[in-house]
Amino acid sequence: MSRIAIRTIIKDILRLLKEGKEGRFELPKNEEHYDFSNLPYPLSVELVLKQNDNLKNYLIDANYLPGESTIELVIEYDKQNLMSYSYQLIGELNELIAHEMEHARQDYFDEFDLSNIKIKDNNLEYYLQPHEIIAQVKGFKRISKLSGLPFFVVVKNWFDSHRDIHQLNSKEIEIVIDKILQKNATL
Repeated sequence: MSRIAIRTIIKDILRLLKEGKEGRFELPKNEEHYDFSNLPYPLSVELVLKQNDNLKNYLIDANYLPGESTIELVIEYDKQNLMSYSYQLIGELNELIAHEMEHARQDYFDEFDLSNIKIKDNNLEYYLQPHEIIAQVKGFKRISKLSGLPFFVVVKNWFDSHRDIHQLNSKEIEIVIDKILQKNATL
C-alpha cells in the first residue's frame, strides 16, 4: 500500500472540500490518472461532492470500478460544520482509500473476479467475501497505524459506528470481525 498515494489523493479531496466545491470531479486534476512510481497500476478518482445544510456530520461512500482503475467516492457534507468533523473525515478517507486501493491491486493482479462482486442483498455474505475481508484489513490497518489504536479496537469501533452502512446484527458483526482478525493475523 502506498502511503504517498493515499496522502496525495486525500490532499486533493480535502482541497476541494475546503474550497466549498460541489459537483462531480475527476482526480487527479488535469491528468488522466495518478501515476505513482511505487504502484504498478494507474489510478483515478471520480469524486462527487454534495453540500447538505441539514447534516450535522457527513455521509461518505466509496466503490472501486473493476477494469477502470477508478475509485468512485461520494461525500455529502455541511460546509458550515466541515471543520468540526474534519479529523474524523480524514480518518475515514484514509480507511476508504486504502480499502479501495486494495481492490485496485486485486484487480490489477487478477486475484479475484471483481466484476462479479456480490451485491449487498445479503450483507453478511457480502462482507465475508475474500476480497472484501482483505480490503477491510488493509483499510483498518491504515487507521490503526495513523491513530495508534490497536487493530481490534479500530475494527470494533468501525462496526459499532457504521451500523447504518453494514446493517449487520450483533451476531453477524462478531462473525465478520472474527474473519477480519483471522486474516490480519496471516497477512
